[in-house]
Amino acid sequence: MSTNTTIALGRDTKVFAVKEAAVGVFEIPVNASLIVVTGGEIDVPNPAYEEDKSLRANRSTYGRFQGNTPPTPWKLSHYLRPSGTAGTAPEASDVLECVKGKKTVVGATSVAYDAQANKPSFSLYVKKGHTVFAAAGCAGNKINMKKDNKGILEANEDGQAMKSIWTGTGALGEAIVTTPAPGSEEWFLVDDNKRFCTGSHVLIDTEQMQVTGTFWEGTAGGSAGKIKLKRGYNSSAVASHLNAAPITPWLPAGTELGAPLSSRVGTLTIDAVELPFTDLEFTDEDPSKMLEEEVTQSTTPTDFIEGEIKSSFNITIFFRKAQLLWFADAVKQVRKVAVINYGSIAGKKIAVTLQSCEFDVPKVAGDKELVKLTIPGRAYAVAGYDESQIKFL
Repeated sequence: MSTNTTIALGRDTKVFAVKEAAVGVFEIPVNASLIVVTGGEIDVPNPAYEEDKSLRANRSTYGRFQGNTPPTPWKLSHYLRPSGTAGTAPEASDVLECVKGKKTVVGATSVAYDAQANKPSFSLYVKKGHTVFAAAGCAGNKINMKKDNKGILEANEDGQAMKSIWTGTGALGEAIVTTPAPGSEEWFLVDDNKRFCTGSHVLIDTEQMQVTGTFWEGTAGGSAGKIKLKRGYNSSAVASHLNAAPITPWLPAGTELGAPLSSRVGTLTIDAVELPFTDLEFTDEDPSKMLEEEVTQSTTPTDFIEGEIKSSFNITIFFRKAQLLWFADAVKQVRKVAVINYGSIAGKKIAVTLQSCEFDVPKVAGDKELVKLTIPGRAYAVAGYDESQIKFL
């Protein structure tokens, strides 16, 4: 057994995502914000640097200057988990809403995710063992889903965030004997202040606190090795704490919601007629561009704009005689409605509707036994923002 217990383990990953009330302002996660993932990453970006070009009487370079920090890339992979009750949002609902644009709940019938002119943002928290990485102002670029006759239905999303921070594990370097009113801010010595960032949520004993400044970040009023803490954060009780008391990242326990769906169960219909297939992949690209070129008082982007929507797919089928129609329909730009259905039980069903699809000429491939057609296509809008819809039923 390893004795090095400080190494983060990949399996010790926990992810929370919560829609923001104000774009780019960290929102506190709750139990229902949990997403049980197969993969989750927040890639803390490297600040932009420019080499010192000052002319001197030698060939050496003496340093570089730091510019703005670019957007933070993020990505998630997770099974799609309907809630089990029609009309109740699924797990990862806030991510789906922010990547697509809007959420519409129809009584005890359905929860639908559609595009709209402006997209909301969310805060993302990814625990990797002893450290929690967090990103605010997360905007989605893409969601991808695949369907075949095996495995579990999985979604993959990615995008960029305005800013990111980290919260590590440490210990107090002095006792906390004060018990001020909740919301009061005080500086305290810790074993390594570089393990925390302004905005970190920490837990000392049972008191939750927010880091509102650190010495390493140059927060005004700080002194070597200290962090500034807002006491009694998130309605926790203010208490005294012993020297060397552990400091850990705070996250809620989290509540798992629903169960994943088998990728095999369901159908594909084209103009309401079922089409047998072997593989199907759907990708909804709805890019968000962070305005990192804009000069503001912030060193990170403070706004983003939405780009052009592209809903595309690839269908693979066996090449039966009747399937020659796909060649003609591609040439004549015949538009059809495609619906990808997952699951068969109310509260545990998903329907992806591609409103007005045009298909490319199929690609023929296969072995000595069976020949297949792979048919690429794209869904187009009819009234605007209706290229595709993801609905939980």
